[in-house]
Amino acid sequence: MEADAIDVAELIQRLKELTCGEDSEVENQTREEAVRLSQKILLGKFICRRRMNKQEMRENVMPSWMAVNGLEVEELGNNSFVFTFPYPSVRDRILARSPWNIRGHLLVLKPLLPHNPIRAGSIKNEA
Repeated sequence: MEADAIDVAELIQRLKELTCGEDSEVENQTREEAVRLSQKILLGKFICRRRMNKQEMRENVMPSWMAVNGLEVEELGNNSFVFTFPYPSVRDRILARSPWNIRGHLLVLKPLLPHNPIRAGSIKNEA
């Protein structure tokens, strides 16, 4: 895993622990990590009646996304997923070609904003 990679859950926890007081060096580093990581993440909502797990989602998007090496998929529930790409340029390429039709179902994508928490409800049915 690359040196600047950080677990999404750990990042969320760190962001929750930030205070609104004076900026400390640790808080500034955490904010920089959040911005750097958010540039590699897309939130996705698969519009489908049946539930998809992260393995099925990964297997379905890989052919369409031309087998992105290093893609990490985390399930948020309710057919919502977090896609973490190895590089911001890969994320940008996938986002630029959205929305995606995966096996006849719509996959809605949106970028993660570094100051927003990740929740399944943060991705609305936009279809």
